[in-house]
Formats: sequence, C-alpha cells, structure tokens
Amino acid sequence: MLMLNQTACRTRAAVPALAVLLVLAACASETTAPVPQSGELEIDASSNTAFTYFSFASNGVVQVTSPTTSTAWDMAFRRYTVRLNGGVAGAGSVTGFNLANNAAATNDEVLAFTPENQKPAFDAVSAADIPSSGFTSEGLAPDYTGWFRPTATGLLPNPAAVWKLRRASGAGAGAYAVIRVEAIVNDPSLSPTDGMRGITFGYRLQTTPGTLGAAQSVAVDLSTLTEAGVNLASGAVVTPTAGDCSWDVKVTRAYTFEINAGCQAGTFPFDASEIFDAVTGADDAPEYGAFVALVSGPIPNSITSHSGVFLYSLAGDNRLSPTFNIFLVRVGTSVYKLQVVSYYSATGTTVGEAGHPTIRYEKIQ
Repeated sequence: MLMLNQTACRTRAAVPALAVLLVLAACASETTAPVPQSGELEIDASSNTAFTYFSFASNGVVQVTSPTTSTAWDMAFRRYTVRLNGGVAGAGSVTGFNLANNAAATNDEVLAFTPENQKPAFDAVSAADIPSSGFTSEGLAPDYTGWFRPTATGLLPNPAAVWKLRRASGAGAGAYAVIRVEAIVNDPSLSPTDGMRGITFGYRLQTTPGTLGAAQSVAVDLSTLTEAGVNLASGAVVTPTAGDCSWDVKVTRAYTFEINAGCQAGTFPFDASEIFDAVTGADDAPEYGAFVALVSGPIPNSITSHSGVFLYSLAGDNRLSPTFNIFLVRVGTSVYKLQVVSYYSATGTTVGEAGHPTIRYEKIQ
C-alpha cells in the first residue's frame, strides 16, 4: 500500500511512475485545499482610531495599506463600529442585509442571550432566507447629534466630530472647508426648542485644490436671534434666507446645525483617524451628503437600537451586550451569514478586554 504523506512527497522519485502520479496528485491536494467558509473568530478592534480588516476569502484578519482603494477586505471593525467594503466606505462592492431577527427582543431577553442559546437561530438561516432585493452598501445619512455631547447642565461641543464641507455654490467652484463645533452657549432654561444662545465654529478654508488654510473660528451670538447663517469666507453672520447662496451653515436656538443644501453645500464626516489640524484637503470625499452627514450602512452602528449589533448598559453596568442579530453579507456572488456573539476578549470582561468582538460566520451561497 502506498502511503500518501509528506515523506512520500519528498521521496517520490524512488517510486514507480504510476505511484509518482498518485503522490503528485496528493501533494497538490495538500497545497490547494479550499479555505474554510465558516468559523468563529475574535477580532482585536480595540483601537479608537484604526479599523481591523477581515476577509471571508482569507478566512481571517488581513493587513490593508489603503482601505479606500483596496478590495482585499470585506468588513472592518473598530470598537462597536462595523463597516462593509463598498459605497462611501471602500472600493469594493460588498453589500449587506439585516435580518433583524432579535429587533423585537426586550432588554431582559437580550441580557439572557448567550452564544449557545442563539446558535440554533444562526444555524437555521440558509440560502432560502436570502432576499431577492434589499441589499445595501455604506452610504451617508443625516447626523443630528454628533456635534454635541449632552450633560446635566446642557450641551457641550464635540470637537472630535469634524466634517469635510463643500461650501455653498455662491462661494465659487472649488470652495471647500473642514468644520467642527468648538463651543456652545446654553440658556439656563435648557429648553430643547429655545435653549442655544451661542455657538462657535472652528474651520479651515480651502480655495486651492488640496490646500487647506490655517484654522479660524467664528462665534455666533443667538441671544437676540432665533437663527443665523454663517459665511465661512468672511466670517460674517447673516440672515439665512432660502435661495441665498451667501451662507454656508445655519444654526438655530432649537439646537439645529444645518448646511445650505439648496445651494449644493454638502458634507462628509471625518474618520476617527483623521486630524483637524493635519488634513491637507477637503475636496477628496467620495460623496457629499446634502446634510450634516454620518456613514451609515446595513449593519447599524448604534448602541441603542435593537436592530444593531450591541446595546449599551442594559444592566446598568456600562457594558455592551450583543443583540445576536444575524446579517447577510454579499461578496461578489457569494453570500455569508454573520452574527456577533461577544464584545469582550475571551480572557475577561473588564475595560481592557473591550473592543474584541467575536464573529460567527458561514457561507450559505
């Protein structure tokens, strides 16, 4: 009997010709075995700024030098954010669909979920559950709250939230900026509909392609105004009349922050890895939303939505609990089912182990 093993692969010249052919076939099968199409994997996504990239074809984490131009990755993970390689997020054509199987679960039910008791639901999903339509890629959606942080004493600015801004058409072709909120003045009443008495924008103007100017700021006094527009080129506070393209952004006492979409203004959000003072251009976004925008896709990145991946502090312990919702991810002609079953490292559940989601996946088409 011929033993087709590694030793045989090294000594095949000493066996008869027919046996050589058999050994070569065996050696070839050893080196061309298909990559597994299912598994469970813990991913270190603990960085606050850098994504970790995953490929179904590679069956694991891959290193990516240029995420916006690379098709080597299918999904990206950072803390509780999950993105697909497509749309405004990357050069791929990866799309997804949310089965939202646990979207109606109560908080107590979610707290009782475990990787074991949610596996039957995962196992039950098959090709028959793939919808004929409804797969979407990463796009832009309005961000109404990203520019502030709520506190007991009023709203505080969130200068970490920055946008690339295509300015109103009245500014001329090639007029862009980066912009953020640096200060908020709250009325003691803290009325959500009439509580903001001032706001300060920090920004950098771009009038030459790929060249942003020095940081500037403009303070808007709302103590006698209910709304105000700002022309970023001059820093002038103006009345934001509809159809007037002389203003770029508008704010109101009701804590609204808008852009002059009627004059083709648009925004694209900074990634967490980008720095306000370091970026060199604002004219390189893949798309500009007609609103203050955030990246949004078929896998919700909300920690308060039951159709998302995680829910926050359900037991009052400041921990994230997986919803065990199941998502379908289409890569080319293949479709995978995906379920996130943990947020913490297998070594523990303390803060140090946060940002280590474990994914469960399997190819179903």
